[in-house]
Amino acid sequence: MIFSIHIGNTTILDLRHIAIILSGIYGGIIPTIVRGVIIGIFRISYFGVNISSVIASINMLNIAIVCSFILEAKIKEWKKWLFMNLYALIMITISLVILLKNRNDIIYIFLNYWIIAISAGVFVYYLVWHVKTDNERFRMFKEQSIKDFLTGLNNVREFDLVLNKLINKVKEDKEKLSILIIDIDYFKKVNDTHGHQNGNLVLQELGRILCRSCRTGDIISRIGGEEFSILLPNCSYYQALEVGERIRRDIQNHKFILLDNANINVTVSIGVATYPDTVGNLDELVMKADEALYKAKQTGRNKVCACI
Repeated sequence: MIFSIHIGNTTILDLRHIAIILSGIYGGIIPTIVRGVIIGIFRISYFGVNISSVIASINMLNIAIVCSFILEAKIKEWKKWLFMNLYALIMITISLVILLKNRNDIIYIFLNYWIIAISAGVFVYYLVWHVKTDNERFRMFKEQSIKDFLTGLNNVREFDLVLNKLINKVKEDKEKLSILIIDIDYFKKVNDTHGHQNGNLVLQELGRILCRSCRTGDIISRIGGEEFSILLPNCSYYQALEVGERIRRDIQNHKFILLDNANINVTVSIGVATYPDTVGNLDELVMKADEALYKAKQTGRNKVCACI
């Protein structure tokens, strides 16, 4: 308001209503009303109490309240923006009619103000829309870079990053760290018999089972076609075995529903390694878990093994 256009002794003109609309679109109802109150208080406190400041303050609060109701409407965002802008311009115009009723150039003022206000509203809308779209794309690309597209679990890149962070933390805090490497038994047969679409369903459902079977702080990743890993921070060897056995049992007893509503059972083999209980070198943790998984595969599958 300090840089507003003065069109009378106490009357000023600007685009402060756009700030209220922005608060509504991207902040919600409460920020919208708060913004209207703040603008009204500043108008009176900075320019003094007079008919113009009182009308302007009431008008901004009125616009904020009505914009809050418009926000609740089940319409598209651009329509909310349009209706809020139109209402604000109408109310500002009514205020100017009251304050400038004796001026001969009032039509000229209205015409110029509406052209500028509408142009500014369109410009700000598209500017904010582009910023919002770019932010959404950035978040999407960031998520795609760390998440497996099929299961929504961490991908192998994120697994490596998290593992390195955990290794550094374990070294500093002298904690335990366990890892489970999980492989679906005879998964190629599932794909060959039921098709890759059904195979994808099995992978997705198995990912959900893993999430249900683990603690909140455990890190689950898909690190290969049918291979998964679970990092268990501050988890002892025997606790890791219990987790692995619970997962193996849950998967074995689960009915995987296929596209034709048929159901199948699958089993998994699990390799377990724990630092420092079974592995003395953190850099060998994954390798030892892989060796344990190979041992489970070679000795009958559908079991949990550790490399000791």
